Amino acid sequence: MVYLKVKPAYNMQKVITEGNKMSLNDVMFQYEEELLVFDIVKDNVDVLVDVGCRENYDYAQIKPEAKMYLFDVNEIFINNLSKKIEDKNFNIITLPFGLSNRNADVTISEQTESIQPHRQWGETQLSGRIRRFDEVIEEYAINRIDFLKMDVEGCEPDLLEFTDIMKNIKYIQFEFGRAWPDLSKYGIGEVMKQYEDTHDFFFIKDKNHPTTNTIDAPLFTLITEPVLNELNHHLINDRWGYGGNILMVSKNINFDYKKINEDNKPKPKARANAKPKVIVYERKK
Repeated sequence: MVYLKVKPAYNMQKVITEGNKMSLNDVMFQYEEELLVFDIVKDNVDVLVDVGCRENYDYAQIKPEAKMYLFDVNEIFINNLSKKIEDKNFNIITLPFGLSNRNADVTISEQTESIQPHRQWGETQLSGRIRRFDEVIEEYAINRIDFLKMDVEGCEPDLLEFTDIMKNIKYIQFEFGRAWPDLSKYGIGEVMKQYEDTHDFFFIKDKNHPTTNTIDAPLFTLITEPVLNELNHHLINDRWGYGGNILMVSKNINFDYKKINEDNKPKPKARANAKPKVIVYERKK
C-alpha cells in the first residue's frame, strides 16, 4: 500500500511569474485546478506523460526532477515548446505527434485543436500525425507511468482502450465532454466499469469548464451513481462541447480526498470593514 503525503498547495502565481518569464499564453490552457491536482500528488510521481501538452511545461516547474514525456499532434506547438525549454534544466522529452489507437496522418482543426471529424470547425486546417500508444511506449522504453494527463479534444477514448497500460498507472487525469464521439455508447460510466477493479474515479471541480463550474462541489468528488447522473445531465444539455476533468486514482494508493478537500477549501472572502456609523447631532434651540 502506498500512502499519499498531502502537502499544502503551491503558489501558482509564483510558479507562473517568478524567474520563469512566462506569458499568459504559457498557462492559458493549463488551468489552476489541473496544476493543483499535480502539486498535491507530485511526491508520488517520478514519470509523467502529458498527451496534448500544447506549448506548456508547467508540470516540470512544479517537479523539475521528474521524467516527463510531452506529446502534441500539432508540431507547431512542440517546436515552440522545445525552444522555450532548451536552456532549462528539465528532464523533458518533447514528441511531435499525438498518441492514439492507430498510426495515421491526420487533419487538425486550428480552431478546436481536434482531429475528430465532428469537431472540424473553422476554415484553417493543419496536418499532424498520431501513433499507437503501446508502440510508442515500447519504442521509447517508458517502463512506468505514474501520472498520465490526457487533453486531446475528444480522442481520450482511443487511449483508454489500452487497459493493460492504464491499469498500472497511479494517476490518470482526462478531459471528458461532448467532444467525445458517442457518449450514448461510451462515456464516464463505461470508463468506470472498464476500470472498476483498478481505479477510483473523482470529479475535479474546475471553474474554467463552463459546463461543470456551476456544480456545487469541493476540489475532488468521488463519483457515485448520483454524481455520474448529474455530470451526464450537464453534458447532455451543453450544446458547445464543454466538459470537465476526471481523476482516476489507483486503488493501491491511499488517496484521502476528504482531507485534501479540507486542506484546499477556498478561503472565505474577508468582510470589508463596516463603514462608521454617522451620527448627526441636532443643536437644541
